[in-house]
Amino acid sequence: PDYVALSYCWGDPSITHPIIVNDLPVQVTTNLEAALRALRHQKVETVWIDALCINQLDLLEQGLQIMRMGLIYSNASYVI
Repeated sequence: PDYVALSYCWGDPSITHPIIVNDLPVQVTTNLEAALRALRHQKVETVWIDALCINQLDLLEQGLQIMRMGLIYSNASYVI
């Protein structure tokens, strides 16, 4: 499917805001929350965001996904 990839600075991990992802509450940094609000305003529907799409508690998954980052970004409709 078409998607937009978001590249951004995570910000202070101790300052978070709740969002809903797939009907579940998730805490995200203020930088990510602001970026998501801007994307919603622009009517962007599908976004790949490393902090949400990669299990940050699984070091093996992180390593595997980091190796795929070039492919993820190059296959995006565009990168913000």
